[in-house]
Amino acid sequence: MDDVAEMKEFLQNIDGGVINTNQMMNTVIEELRLMRISLESGKGPVTKPKQIAQSDLTDPLIADDSDFRGSNKKIVRKSYKTTINVACIPFVLNEMDQEGYDRKDKQLVILSKLSECTNILKFYGLANLDGLNHLVVEWAQYGTLRETYEAYDIPWTRKLHIATDICRAITFLHSAEIYHHDLRCENVMLTDHLEPKLANFEYARGASGTTSSIGDLMRIVHWLAPEKMIDKNTRYTAKCEIFSFGMLLWELTFEVSPYQGWDMDKVQAHVLQGKREKITFGPAANERESDIQKCLEYVIREAWKQKPQCRISLLNLFNTLERLQTKYKNVVEQELGLLPQKTLDLDGTGTPIFSDADAEGEGMELPECENFTLDFEIDTMITLEEGINAHKNRDYEKAWKCFEYHALNGSACAKHWMGYYLWGGRSVEKNQEEAARLFKEAADKGIHDAQLRYAFTLQKSLGKKKERDEFIKYLTLAADGGNSTAQFNLGDAYTNGKLNIPKDEKKGLHYLKLSALQSHPNAVKLLGKMKVDFNNEEST
Repeated sequence: MDDVAEMKEFLQNIDGGVINTNQMMNTVIEELRLMRISLESGKGPVTKPKQIAQSDLTDPLIADDSDFRGSNKKIVRKSYKTTINVACIPFVLNEMDQEGYDRKDKQLVILSKLSECTNILKFYGLANLDGLNHLVVEWAQYGTLRETYEAYDIPWTRKLHIATDICRAITFLHSAEIYHHDLRCENVMLTDHLEPKLANFEYARGASGTTSSIGDLMRIVHWLAPEKMIDKNTRYTAKCEIFSFGMLLWELTFEVSPYQGWDMDKVQAHVLQGKREKITFGPAANERESDIQKCLEYVIREAWKQKPQCRISLLNLFNTLERLQTKYKNVVEQELGLLPQKTLDLDGTGTPIFSDADAEGEGMELPECENFTLDFEIDTMITLEEGINAHKNRDYEKAWKCFEYHALNGSACAKHWMGYYLWGGRSVEKNQEEAARLFKEAADKGIHDAQLRYAFTLQKSLGKKKERDEFIKYLTLAADGGNSTAQFNLGDAYTNGKLNIPKDEKKGLHYLKLSALQSHPNAVKLLGKMKVDFNNEEST
C-alpha cells in the first residue's frame, strides 16, 4: 500500500473512533495544542479544573469489596450524580506555591480535555471530600491491565481489541503533540466492558518539551528505548514512544512484565546489545488466533528495532492492528470474555494434557500396534455461534447439545443459553434451580442478558433485604450494560416504587429514557403517559 493510500485509510479509521461524535477531532486537537503551549511557556490565562460538590458524590447503591483500592485503600468508588461510577483519588495541592499551583491547574484542565478521547481515562474534576482534595476519574472495574492479566487469561481476540484501542489513544496524544512517556500495562485501566483506558499522565509532556525527571528509573527501564538508556537527556521522540508501546504489546501478549526479575544494569546491557525478549507462541486454536499472533509478532518486532529511524511509524502500526480488528469484529461475546488463569498456553510452556509418566507408558497398558484400530467416529461439536443460529432456526435439540457442550467447557455465554433452556424446559426437563445457578455464573462473567435473567429469578423473594439488594445489583448491572429491558424494568420500579424498591423518580426517568432511546415499546409508552420527552437531553 502506498503512502497516500495508507494515510487515507488511517484518517478514515482514526476519526470518529477517537473522540465522541459530537466533537470535531481537529478542533479538540488544536485546543489541546494551545493549552500545552500555554502550560510549557508559563503564559496565558490561568485556567481551573471543574470543581465537583461533595453532595454530587454518593456511596454506591450496592457496596463491593473492590470499592476501596490502592496500597492504603484510599482510592474509593463513588456514584457521581447517582448513575456514574467514579474513582476518588487523594490529591495534594500546595497552595503556598502559587506558580506550581497554577501549573497543576493547567495540567488538570489538559487532562480533562484529553478525556475527549474515548480510550483515555475520563477526568471529571476535583472534589473536596471531608477536607481533602480528590481527583474524580472514571471507575475502571478491572483495575489496571497488569492486574487483569495477573488474575485472568485474556483471549487472543480481546488482546487485539485492547492493543488497537490503546494505539488509538496514543495516536490522539501524538496528534496533539503530547507524549505519554510511561507506556506499560500498569498505566492502562480496564472498564467493566473490558475497554482499555490510557491513564497516569504524571510524566506526559509536549513533543517539544524536555523529558520529565523520573526518579525511579528502575520502574520504567524495562519498557525504555535504547537511545534513552544511553543518555537520559536525549530528547524523547515519537520513536521512543513506539518502542515502549512495542514492549507494552509484548507484555500484553505474554501476560508478564518484560525482563521479569532482572535488575536495571542487566536490562540495559541486554537491550543495548540489540537483544530483546523472546517471542514464542503456544499452539493456536484456530486460524483467527494464528492471524492475531502473527500480527502481534510483526508489530512488536517492527516497534522495538534498535535504530529509531527503522521503527514502524505510528500510522502504519495503527492501520495494521485496525485492519485485523475489523476482520474479526463480529466474534461472539463469549470468545472475548476473560478466562481463568492458565487456560491459554501463551508461550508454548503450558502443562501438557498427559504427564511425563503417561508419555512413557507407566500405569498404562498399550495394545500392540497391529491390533490397535480406531473403531469409533470422533464427534465434533459446532461452534457457539452456530448453536445460536440453530436456536433461531428452531432446531432446539441441536442448539441444546451445543450450549451444553460449550457450557461444560467454561463458556459464560453458553451457560446463559443453557440456563434459558432449563428455565423454560425447552427440549430438556425443566430445572429452574439449576437455571438460576447458570444465570448467576454467566452474569458474574459480564453477560448482560444473564444479569437480567438472574435478577428476575429473585423476584419472588423481594420481601427479604438480601434478595432485594441482589435483585437491584444485577438488574442495575444489566441496565448499565445497555440492556433495554433491564433499563425499562429498573426505571419503572424506581419511578413507581414497584418490587419493594424505594421510589426515586429522577433515577427512574434516567433509566426509562435510556430504554426508550433504544425503542423499547413499554418505555416509550410509559414516558408518553407521563408526558416526558425522552429526546430532550436537558430533562435527563
